[in-house]
Amino acid sequence: MVRFKNRYIVIEVNPVEKLKKGINLRSSLLYNSVITAVQKFHGDFGVAAIRAGLSAKYCNEVTRTALIRLRHGPHRLLSSILPLVNEIGYQKVQVKTLYVGATLKQCYKFLRNYQKQMLMKIWRSLETKELQTQMEESIMDLTPVINFDERTFKSKEE
Repeated sequence: MVRFKNRYIVIEVNPVEKLKKGINLRSSLLYNSVITAVQKFHGDFGVAAIRAGLSAKYCNEVTRTALIRLRHGPHRLLSSILPLVNEIGYQKVQVKTLYVGATLKQCYKFLRNYQKQMLMKIWRSLETKELQTQMEESIMDLTPVINFDERTFKSKEE
């Protein structure tokens, strides 16, 4: 039996125009816009290569980050067109690749550190502890990314 290698790409999705309510970032919208961009630039070959293993694992609307999983090999096709994706669900956006990793665990570590940095920037503008706690809960919600006990992960890390 052959093992399929996967690659995980962490991206940041920034709206081009300032929006009052924020960006609507869902897995299905991200998936459809990526498939459309691959079709446009790489044709049927690109779509066939990418579609087999492509899935949007995690989308956070607060920090505007997402995690995409796809197979090793076609990940080069996707990483070449990610900066060219300019629309997700009728919203003009700019996509920036933050990290490409081989394991979900490494992407989880990167995403956790990145979101902590984002949290520190946001905390400077907040005044009360309650607002800071609410913001921390919404930003640091990484449960869709990985489903294992956080205490086990921390003990292995230290």
